[in-house]
Amino acid sequence: MKLPRIWSRSDATQQQLATWFLHSLGQEFLALEQALLEDILPDLFGYHALQLGQVTPSHLLQGSRILHKLLLDKQPLTVSGLSPIAALPEQIPLANDSIDVVLIHHLLEVVDRPHAVLREAARVTIPEG
Repeated sequence: MKLPRIWSRSDATQQQLATWFLHSLGQEFLALEQALLEDILPDLFGYHALQLGQVTPSHLLQGSRILHKLLLDKQPLTVSGLSPIAALPEQIPLANDSIDVVLIHHLLEVVDRPHAVLREAARVTIPEG
């Protein structure tokens, strides 16, 4: 039995989420997320950090001490401090065990195959990463 989709995962869905983050409630929610990340990220050590997905123009890895920060999205915006990679999150063009920290920001809600994204994130993350 095939279950009906509750919502459509598409580029339009990602755009709707990005638009929501521009409104006051979305901005408040993003500020809370950034505050939590600012508490967590400074304690994570490594050489390479990767942000998967970009539903906001914010630099979510800015609290990290890791120097090499990457942003992977189908059409990444230029953000100071992040090296953009234009690619599908289900097909990350990086070597196995090459990333110390992976941050997935509301991407699983808008992709057709969230499990594939998680599998790719696990593939590129170093052991103990």
